Amino acid sequence: MTQPLTRILGASIVFVALTSLACGGPTFDEMLDEHGGLSFVLAGEPGCPIDDVHRVLEQRIASAADLNGVASVDQQRVYLVVQGEFVDSDGANGLLAPNQVEFARVLRTQVGSPGASGRWLTSEQDPGTHVLVSDPSELGPDTVAGAHAEHTDYGPVVMVTLTPAGADAFAVLTSSQVGQQVAIIVDDEVVSAPHVQEAITEGVVQISMSDWDDAVPLAQALNAPPLPCALTVLETDVIGPSAGR
Repeated sequence: MTQPLTRILGASIVFVALTSLACGGPTFDEMLDEHGGLSFVLAGEPGCPIDDVHRVLEQRIASAADLNGVASVDQQRVYLVVQGEFVDSDGANGLLAPNQVEFARVLRTQVGSPGASGRWLTSEQDPGTHVLVSDPSELGPDTVAGAHAEHTDYGPVVMVTLTPAGADAFAVLTSSQVGQQVAIIVDDEVVSAPHVQEAITEGVVQISMSDWDDAVPLAQALNAPPLPCALTVLETDVIGPSAGR
């Protein structure tokens, strides 16, 4: 195990361990020893506010119901260890997604690879379709206040609540796009592009989903604080349980 990871397991775990002891439960290192987990070494891009990355990861870990973890930073590197009974690379990688949410005007759609210049994005619902959107986008991730998934008579939806400033900006956007499409973008992928029937002024956006299993993760992604920059995974290691060895 690398030295920075050792520092995490030796120093950063102290706070988690004390918290677990105060609650009468096992410490993080005891759970890691029994069930194993995953460790990551990540790099932030030049100029990335690495302390803000650390803060966001701690918030995401604290809100995750099925994962425990500790994070530490050193210059432009992030060291993350996660443990959970059902932890896997996909689940852990969810902690590392940028979760950058944007709303943009749809200018054009095209099946297959686009031949023209501009900001063309793939569609989550139809990967073979590319969507040309306004660049820069109209609203960014700081305009989302929260989201939740719910069932309706028409299928699962994700209800997105915007901040007051976001609600005003979205009202202006939808007023100019009546009869046209607005793209809802998460991490450079169009997750939905509904046609605007009328100006939406209440600050609540409804995203229709085809499957409940897709609606829940999207709502979780929208609720998670966005990372201030992209992270590159330099190393991933499996920490095997030591019980019985």
